[in-house]
Amino acid sequence: MSIEAPPTLQELTMQILLRNQALVVSSVDSLPQALFLQFFKEAFAYRSTEILKAMVQAWPFPCLPLGALMKTRDLKDLEVALDLINMLWRQKVHPRRCKLQVVDLRNEQQDVWSLGYMAMAHACSAKDMTEQGAAYPGAGMVAKKPVKVFVDICIQEKDDVLKDKFLARLLRWAKKRKHLGKLYCENLQMNMPHVWENKGTYLILNVLQVMQLNYIQELHVVHYWNRDTTNTLVRYVGRMQNLRVFSFSCVSAKDYTSPSLNEWYSSMYSAQLRKLTKLRELRLYDVFFLYGKLHKILRSQTPLESLSLGSTPLKLSDWMHLSQCPSTSQLKYLHLQDCRLEDLSLELLGALLKRVAGTLESLLLEECVITDSQLDAILPALSCCSQLTLFSFFGNHISMAALENLLRHTARLSQLRLARYPAPLESYRCGWGHLDNESFAQVQVKLRQVLRDIRPPHEVQIGDVPGPAPPDKRAKEAHLITYIPPSSVFSHLNPEMIRNRVLTWSGLEKQQVLAGQSLLRTEALDICALEKLPMKQFLSSVHGGLSQEMH
Repeated sequence: MSIEAPPTLQELTMQILLRNQALVVSSVDSLPQALFLQFFKEAFAYRSTEILKAMVQAWPFPCLPLGALMKTRDLKDLEVALDLINMLWRQKVHPRRCKLQVVDLRNEQQDVWSLGYMAMAHACSAKDMTEQGAAYPGAGMVAKKPVKVFVDICIQEKDDVLKDKFLARLLRWAKKRKHLGKLYCENLQMNMPHVWENKGTYLILNVLQVMQLNYIQELHVVHYWNRDTTNTLVRYVGRMQNLRVFSFSCVSAKDYTSPSLNEWYSSMYSAQLRKLTKLRELRLYDVFFLYGKLHKILRSQTPLESLSLGSTPLKLSDWMHLSQCPSTSQLKYLHLQDCRLEDLSLELLGALLKRVAGTLESLLLEECVITDSQLDAILPALSCCSQLTLFSFFGNHISMAALENLLRHTARLSQLRLARYPAPLESYRCGWGHLDNESFAQVQVKLRQVLRDIRPPHEVQIGDVPGPAPPDKRAKEAHLITYIPPSSVFSHLNPEMIRNRVLTWSGLEKQQVLAGQSLLRTEALDICALEKLPMKQFLSSVHGGLSQEMH
């Protein structure tokens, strides 16, 4: 039978104080430093609002991380926090001892309450602080700007946000008090279910109404919009002076086909989006408003780091602007997906690739319907992309000869780690989109020989799916050729596995056995990679395979 340890003197003291709120409120300035943080935690756990209000008035730190004390999505904890913020926002002057500038409702910094005074003193970054106000002579009071309130708002498609009472209460509270202060959120993510067209739009705009817009640095909005609600949204976006990442979809050209109306709305949108002078990453999917307007949106002298466009029609003038404007001069990531280029001469894309050859690390040209002749136009520039680590060319219409030529060019890129290519046209019998098993099997034999000859130093995937197929889908798996060079076999070794499972082996034996295990786990490993293995590692793989068969 276990005996509980008696409470410590400190715990007894706090229990007595919590039962005598009037005493604490009148003597909060006299609380010893050693008790202050722990006592606040206890008072919050017991939701002793009057004690908490008194302690906040004497809070000796710039930041109060309440979110770390709140139970996840707990409405009662939220009400206590909102009561404290109400008090702070209504006060025009604060006691001189109070140094509070930020109330943090984010579920972060879980350990700051246990690490002591120094950790709490540095709980907020300098950019989150407000300026100190001017003192009132003789009053012991100081005028301050409103305390900042930091929140996390991340709405995922799987979340049932319409039943989220926590978020609904927070938004109702903030909307009633937006004349007193706004909410601060650095990374705002709202991925709405497709069925929520009207409700989702209403929720997104409600969120933006209560936000300090010039603090937002990342905005991710996935939702189905109409042209008018998009117009309302971009007016908010245009006021986000410090926005660095903007991700937006969908207001599709397939749904809105009137050229004159699209032209008018596009002009309205571009007038707002051109204000984003600090933008570093732009991701737009399934939008109509870039057509002929890219030169009005990408006007900043600040270079973009990442540009992603998907299912987004562009004019020739847009491609000319992309290849010349300062915004695209230092791209690290260029992702073009489902941007149909079959009727476009790709010299302009080649000019863009040549321009960013020294910085580009990731290039996706997927489902762009690029043909052999168009590929020839970009190959010289692609060969110059010396920093490229990821290249994906899935979904394009090229022949076996063009694919082999492309493989030989990319094999020279020393930094490349993964390259993805479409199955060549010879794999299809009944037109594009209907891959024939027999034809693909013949192509597969030829491609394996090409890979043996070229020996690219990076992983290669060739097939008709954008990425590796799930292991349980054998039909799709048959339509994907994967080549893994021997040099990357050891990169998959898990140090934790080595420590836990092979402690009794010598260093050389570890490497041999683990290499064999890695090969066995990599089912799609190309046979030409196995041919280049040292004999000891090859025998280790065979031994492991036999062991698996026996078991």
